[in-house]
Amino acid sequence: MIKDIVKYSLISSVTALFCCVAPSVFFILGIGSATFAFSFADSFYNVDTDGSPNIFSWIIRLIGLLILCYGIYSFNIKESCSLNSPRQKKINKLIFGISLIFISFSLYAIWYFGTTWIFDNFIGPAREEEFKLISFL
Repeated sequence: MIKDIVKYSLISSVTALFCCVAPSVFFILGIGSATFAFSFADSFYNVDTDGSPNIFSWIIRLIGLLILCYGIYSFNIKESCSLNSPRQKKINKLIFGISLIFISFSLYAIWYFGTTWIFDNFIGPAREEEFKLISFL
């Protein structure tokens, strides 16, 4: 049960935050530059208007939510086949669903605010340095 909670909560929260986590990870690991990170992240937001998430960002978040629902569905099937009493099955399903939702949304919030902090404190200043270097050349 705990293994399934960890597995589905990690997969769903990282999937829902692909637009924010991936550019930060690329930048931190040295795979991409700050400009690449911003351009990758900008493709999921309305940069020209108010910076709100566009349709691609919402599709990614919906996919993360569908993965969360699939995790609950697959555990329900597995628990229905167990030898527990009907009352124990209901309690296990309820505990699993609440735990999975709570952990997934908590990870989503932590990673969302964490990547925002990384963008504000590291990627933004690095991008400005890259622009200064390019304008200097």
